[in-house]
Amino acid sequence: SGADMTPVNRNYVGSKSYTDKIENDYPGLLTKLYEYAEKSIGKDAPFVEKAMFMNEISMEDAADDPNMPVLELNKTRLSAWVKQQKRSEGVEESAQAKLESKPEGDYLSFEKIEEKHPGLIDDLYNFAVEAMGPDASHHILATCMNEKSKEDVEQHPTLPLVMMSKATLPNWVKKRRL
Repeated sequence: SGADMTPVNRNYVGSKSYTDKIENDYPGLLTKLYEYAEKSIGKDAPFVEKAMFMNEISMEDAADDPNMPVLELNKTRLSAWVKQQKRSEGVEESAQAKLESKPEGDYLSFEKIEEKHPGLIDDLYNFAVEAMGPDASHHILATCMNEKSKEDVEQHPTLPLVMMSKATLPNWVKKRRL
């Protein structure tokens, strides 16, 4: 029947992959989210975790901008997309190569930021808790921290940009307490 003939259904004649459709409709989105996922949870994180992280960030983006899609990535779709990026590397840099070509300061881990700027993330967290209240959600606190970090970087360009998400904030708070 025609009901199951959607562009994301693999049985659809002349079908495009789910990631190709996303790339076509939102050029560069997957690369941006993949780079952010690797920066936030690590390059060695399994594809299933990167996919879940990217889906969660896409939900946050869609909440802020209804024109943005809510992704439904899984480890199979994401790993196939990464392989496709690496295959087409001769024509176009892969997401990994793009990530490596960025200046190091753009992609410091929280550990490296704390090493080079002790207390910076603590200060951002304390600012967010004070501004938004101790009962604010991780999403609100992370957003507040990110906005404050952007302001700080504009005023002091030598500071690293801290990008926290509602997924990484609880883990950071847990590590902070240890």
